[in-house]
Amino acid sequence: MKKLKSDIEKNFAPIAEDELNSVVNIKDEFTLMKIETAEGQICTIYLVGKNPIVFIYGDKMYPTIYFLWQAPNILPSFATFEDVLPRIANGADLMLPGVVVDHTLGVRAYGKLPKDTPVYVNTTVNSAAIAVGKTWLSSEDMYMAARKGKAVEILHYLGDCLHQLSGKISRPNLQPLTKLEGAPTDVAEVANNLNNIHVDATTPEASEYSDVEVKESAKEEVEEPKVTPQEEVDTLLKYCFVKSLKTTAKKLDLPCLTNVFYANHILPACPKSKSLDIKKSSFKKLSKFLAFMQEQGVIGVKEQSKGVEAITEINYGHEILRGFKEEFLEEEEEEDADEEEERYEAPAVTDVYCVTAAVLPIFRQYRHEKGVALTSGQVKQVLTEYIKSHDLQHPEQKSVVRLDQSLSNALLEQKEKNENPALTWERLMQRCLNKMSKAYCISFPGQEPVLKKGELKPIELSVATRSGNKKVTLVSGLDTFGINLTEFAHKCQVGVAASTTIVTSPDKKGPQVLVQGNQVAFASKLLFDEYKLQKKYVKGAEGAVTKPRKKK
Repeated sequence: MKKLKSDIEKNFAPIAEDELNSVVNIKDEFTLMKIETAEGQICTIYLVGKNPIVFIYGDKMYPTIYFLWQAPNILPSFATFEDVLPRIANGADLMLPGVVVDHTLGVRAYGKLPKDTPVYVNTTVNSAAIAVGKTWLSSEDMYMAARKGKAVEILHYLGDCLHQLSGKISRPNLQPLTKLEGAPTDVAEVANNLNNIHVDATTPEASEYSDVEVKESAKEEVEEPKVTPQEEVDTLLKYCFVKSLKTTAKKLDLPCLTNVFYANHILPACPKSKSLDIKKSSFKKLSKFLAFMQEQGVIGVKEQSKGVEAITEINYGHEILRGFKEEFLEEEEEEDADEEEERYEAPAVTDVYCVTAAVLPIFRQYRHEKGVALTSGQVKQVLTEYIKSHDLQHPEQKSVVRLDQSLSNALLEQKEKNENPALTWERLMQRCLNKMSKAYCISFPGQEPVLKKGELKPIELSVATRSGNKKVTLVSGLDTFGINLTEFAHKCQVGVAASTTIVTSPDKKGPQVLVQGNQVAFASKLLFDEYKLQKKYVKGAEGAVTKPRKKK
């Protein structure tokens, strides 16, 4: 129970001690339940009394709606309409048109949350939670999505099997947490207005609240048009283009070759949580996209020579650029500062050897039972103490050890045993290590060390050939070293101006980063110089192709 309280305090916003004690009462019965979801995800649920308090999904802890009813301030929330609840109960996620926000706040309308942040959903008339999930996009990406697409991936909602564990406890009626700009202050008036809204294609409300259609006679939900993957890439491409003109290309020397502009400005503007591939957009080619932006009056493009185009002018006063809020740039600078503080640190890896049945009679004398992990230095120390205490060192040859019955049984094969068995110190040590099982201890900054059996598999760089004889670079094993695959793929994409994606390895043992072309040289340099990994932990770097220097 104390551990649970500690984990709650670590994972959620500060909570008053009396609030926490009222929910997690050490006098109540404590239950830990493991369940499998319909998608095959294994989850852990913690119950106090008969009420589910928190659950672990993936690698994150989430509070249940029951817990949030007692302590609503431990997570950020999104407000929606009561009429959306039946759709969520039918398995739908919360879409952006269904999120009620204060649009006068600009880019801060959706808060300041990273992607995959645990959040909960309440309504405009009752702040008691109706669902718990994680953000599908970061707050700034929600703002840039222009109220299209998904806002929150729902994991747990009012009335589901997890909620039903708490018996017949019904949702309380809590006052709204915040007042929206321009929204009615009276709760009854809000409910009244919602019931009188009829949304159709001609009303202004259709664009803002198109997720739900409310009629006086009956409330019917309108299916939110799904945003296609291609539309998502189009939105991302436009966002990166505008962002680049407001940041790195704010004082661009013109003319600038279009391919240079794309590699040096558009690609670096892509959020680290995403990957931009122009081939997956509706434009397919950079030239078509820039031609579209030229039609909009944002830029001017001219052909310098056959097949070579350059940007010759930029209209920095265009409304598209003016609409890109400066406050968003300030938020990004703050996030960059946070990232500097959270810079990746390579884990500490220690090779260890576990005590086996073969050597147990020797190590047990020094309180090392079967399965205990020791470094080679600790193994040597045990052997040294054992040999000294049993006076086994050869009196004339200091480098030779005479073997007693226990050492002979542990280290020698049957055919090697004779009347006076002996080994050199070096061979004795090697024989002992060979009789023990290999393992390694990996420790990430700020985390407890983890012991794993076997040898640590290095990150592997390889080049494969795909259809059309095109080469791709595959990087495997990044997750073992705690490297964020999305971030690594983004660095490769920007560094070599090539498309990247995350795929599952053919043996299905883990994810891989795929980079177009033979990029082993760049990937290995990135791992050594930026991630500070030792060369022994990277396999395949020797296959890097270095470009020959041009003769002057």
